Amino acid sequence: MDTTKIANWMQIFGNLGLLVGLILIALQINQATYLVRSQLVSDQYSDRMAARGAMMGENPADTFAKAVVEPEQLTDAELVVMDAWMTREISYWRRVKLLTDSGVYPPEVWQQHSTEVDYALASKFGRTWWTLSRPQYLQNDADFVSAIDAVMQALPEDDDWDDFFVKIKLALSE
Repeated sequence: MDTTKIANWMQIFGNLGLLVGLILIALQINQATYLVRSQLVSDQYSDRMAARGAMMGENPADTFAKAVVEPEQLTDAELVVMDAWMTREISYWRRVKLLTDSGVYPPEVWQQHSTEVDYALASKFGRTWWTLSRPQYLQNDADFVSAIDAVMQALPEDDDWDDFFVKIKLALSE
């Protein structure tokens, strides 16, 4: 083989190597852009959660308990507190789901956090809130709504939290 053929082959392999390198750089830039975008959306959710947390005041536990036991008796101000709490929870779950879907968190993180949906949505108030709020989330994130719906379908039909509080009260009074 003469040196011209070797030089031509080396030039071909060099060009192929350069092309593969450029493709890998483009893929890396695309991945970095996706992760930055995910982080910015995650930060937006964090900001919303902080704002909603501030609206809840210092002790939302009384309002939460009332929403579970006597949801029909909630005042307008308590409804605002509960809406802020529920919206904060939804924002948190959407953030976890986004980070899981983008590969930042492993898949089992969403599975662990999806059990918290029961905590917020298993009461009569929670189910009603989700039914009325669901359309606005459906417009923006149908996959997330499907994930929440799947968790909701697995919940028992009765009011978990009211029953749980009654059981605790009965056990304590014995």
